[in-house]
Amino acid sequence: LISCFIMPSYKVTYFNVPGRAEPIRIALHAAGIEFEDERVANWKDVKEQTFSQAMPLLYIDGKPYSQSSALARFAGKKAGLYPTDEVQALVCDEVFETVQDIANTIFKVSGDPEAVKAHRTEISNGKLKVLFGVVNTRLSESSSGYITGGDVSIADIFLAGQVGAMLAGWLDHIPPSYLTENFPALAEHASKVNALEVVTKWQEFHKAKSA
Repeated sequence: LISCFIMPSYKVTYFNVPGRAEPIRIALHAAGIEFEDERVANWKDVKEQTFSQAMPLLYIDGKPYSQSSALARFAGKKAGLYPTDEVQALVCDEVFETVQDIANTIFKVSGDPEAVKAHRTEISNGKLKVLFGVVNTRLSESSSGYITGGDVSIADIFLAGQVGAMLAGWLDHIPPSYLTENFPALAEHASKVNALEVVTKWQEFHKAKSA
């Protein structure tokens, strides 16, 4: 008997930015898995028709799956970017969810420029420092230079993406100096992780495909 194994098809759906989908994209690419990289331009036009009405989404053989942390773990396991050690996996999940909280906290207020400014000024001296303090503590406890104390993981990639965006000055009212002055180790970690081959290979691939 001759068996025929058909590889499943994959599609990642998200905005045309790195954001919450980038660890998923990076991990799938690192695993050698081909996938359709769908970038949504007009979210309001398609939101009501999408599964869970939230992104990112991962489609496997046309079936949608949601929740960015679950999708990142799935992809990370395929690429060896998710710890097999139980405690390291716990730290990976903890930091990944904390980075989610950081993003949610920053973007909780949008629209009115004055309201955004007031909100970001308030959180910079409050909740944001607490959340960055959590991941800074985990990094300080690590002997490997990566967040879990083991090899680089999806948590490192997600954290480095968020920190890198802030260091690049993408956020109004939260300057790069906020991190370099308060959490210099996180800034150094982001520079190191964002320069890793697992990250740059995906960026080069996406750039070439988008040209």
